[in-house]
Parts: sequence; C-alpha cells; structure tokens
Amino acid sequence: MANAQDRFNERYDDDKDTYEIILDHNQNGIFKGELIIENFTELQYVKVAGEPSCRGGLTKLIVRNCEELTRLDCSINSIDKLIVTDCSKLEELDVSSQYRMVSNDLEVKTLSEINIGEIGHKLKKINVSDNKLRNADLLDLLGSDNPDLIEIKCSSNSSLSHINVKGFRKLKKLYCGGNQLSKLDLTENSELEELYIENNGICEDDLTFLSHLTKMKVLSLGNIRSTNLSFFNNFGGSLEPLKRMRRLERLIIIGINIDDSDRHLLPRNLKIIKE
Repeated sequence: MANAQDRFNERYDDDKDTYEIILDHNQNGIFKGELIIENFTELQYVKVAGEPSCRGGLTKLIVRNCEELTRLDCSINSIDKLIVTDCSKLEELDVSSQYRMVSNDLEVKTLSEINIGEIGHKLKKINVSDNKLRNADLLDLLGSDNPDLIEIKCSSNSSLSHINVKGFRKLKKLYCGGNQLSKLDLTENSELEELYIENNGICEDDLTFLSHLTKMKVLSLGNIRSTNLSFFNNFGGSLEPLKRMRRLERLIIIGINIDDSDRHLLPRNLKIIKE
C-alpha cells in the first residue's frame, strides 16, 4: 500500500489551482493512512473512494479551506473520522461503507465521527449508509439548516433508531432501510418521490401515514429475507391509502401482511413486488 498523504503530495502539492482531485485504486494503487486536503482555491470535486472489489485504506480524512468544493466522495474506505471545515459550497457528500478487516473473513464498521462544521446550508445530497452512526450522530450531521436537501441515504446503520427529516421540504429521496426505526414522521416531506424503509421496526395499523405523498414513484416497505431480520416492519390494512399516488411505478411489500385487493385503485402500470 502507498501512504495516502505522500501519494497525494506527489501529485497535487504543486497544483493548488486544480479543480478536480481523483485518488482512486484504478489510477493510483491502494492507499492507506490519514489524508489532509487543504487550501485549494479552485477545487470543486474530490474523489478518494475505494471500490467494492478493492477497499481503500484511508483511516482519517480532513478537508479544509476549499471554498469552491461542491462534491466529496470518500466512500468504501476504513475512515473512522471525517472532518470538513471552510467548504461552504459543498452540495454532495458520500462517506458510505467504512470498514476495516480484522481477519480474513471479518470486517467491522469503522466510522464513528463526522464533523462538517458550518457547511450545511448548501448540502443537497448526503450518503452515510452502511456505517455505525447513532441517532445523535445523524441528528448533528443533518441539523435543521439544510433547506435544500433533496437526497438522504442512511441505510444499514444498525444503531440508528430515530431520524428527523422535518424541515427538509425539498426532500425527494430517502433511503433508511436496515435500521431500527420504529416511527417515521413524513408530514413535511410532500415532495418525496422515492422512499426505502424496508427492514426496520415500524408498526402501523394502515398506510395512511403515507397518503399525502402524491409524487411517490418508488416505495419500499417490506422485510427483505436476504438481510438480517432482527428488526422487521409490521403494516396492516390495504393499499387504499396509496390511491392518490398516481405516479407510483414500483411498490415493494415483501414479507408484510397488506391486503392488495385494492390494487385497481393504483396506476395500471405499477409493479408490485410481494416475494
């Protein structure tokens, strides 16, 4: 493995006007350790991500004083701490899937801290899926000062039992499957088009809590058998509360007891997945 900071300095230290930094496996070999990216005045895009077949070795990432930065992808590494400061234009952040190998056949999730300072006001898309974030971590990260958020991905954080998406009125996509959620308040999220809440612990007598989401295109509610079902959703009632979802294209209700006799109330070309 190459030392991440050394490899980075070799390539970019004399190029402070660059607008793009890409340090990935295909181009640079596997890299490891801590990395600091700072004082790039024109920088707009950073990709220091691994790949599913070749996980990166970054353990800590600090990005600071890059005022033009809009996209940061550091997914599929072994990061335990991410710090981003003085990057006020950041719109997209992907820090999903942070693991490290503890044996030949065992990986453990590593990410325990994200500090993004005061960048939240411009944030539009965030992906923190497949980590070990807790309720407080996500609440601190999202805060309430992200009025332009359109996409949140926080699936597969096994200690996550609560998510507050109130105030994100522009939110179009919410991925929060595979957690421990027991409730989800979507009353202020009428722009939602895709919702993935499969494999949680949500119990509702019927689907009326979704009836106002008339722009919905993809809705995943079920309990997918290929994943750990220590928590599972339990919905009752029928499909009738979804009848105003005239744009619905895909409905996933695997492993839940919903009466689908009202199927005729939904769009004709709707694909319903039950098993």
